[in-house]
Parts: sequence; structure tokens; C-alpha cells
Amino acid sequence: MVDEALTAAPILRLFEDGLTRSLPGLPAEIHRERATMARHLVVQMCVERERALAENVPTFRPTWNDTADGLIEVIVAMWQAPALHAGSRRPDGGPSVSLG
Repeated sequence: MVDEALTAAPILRLFEDGLTRSLPGLPAEIHRERATMARHLVVQMCVERERALAENVPTFRPTWNDTADGLIEVIVAMWQAPALHAGSRRPDGGPSVSLG
């Protein structure tokens, strides 16, 4: 299935292509999953900030630029995290990579 956002905006296709080249060892399934997670993070954090501003309550970060910086930090960390495949789990079901 083709993501409608990628077909609607050519710049997003360039971004997606750049990510694919930068992360060549990432399986396609994990790549799609993380792209979806990143999209949800961006949308949800914008919604949270807009809600807080509308209700005149404190926001997580003082400015939109700071909000973007926080999103970038988290999204970069997510993309760089090791991919844990279903087949890479220990017999007890735990991940084969230490998460702590």
C-alpha cells in the first residue's frame, strides 16, 4: 500500500528516499513501521501543543521551535534504534538486544 501523503507531496518522497539511503540495513517492514510512528509523533505533539495553547495551560516546550527540536531528538533516536525482528528474540521471549 502506498502512503497517500508520499504521493501527494513530492518533498515527502525525497525525504523518504533519503531515509532509505541513510538506513540501508533497516528491513522494509521496520522502516514503514517507524515512518508511521514518526508521523504519529509529529501529529500528536502538534495536537497536544495546540490544545494547551487554546486552553491557556503550560506546554511541554516554550516555543514551536523548541517543540520541533524535541520531536527531532526523539525521531532520530527512534530511527537509529536497533531493529528487533520477530526471529531475533530469546527463547524466553525477551529481546536479543539489551534495552537497558
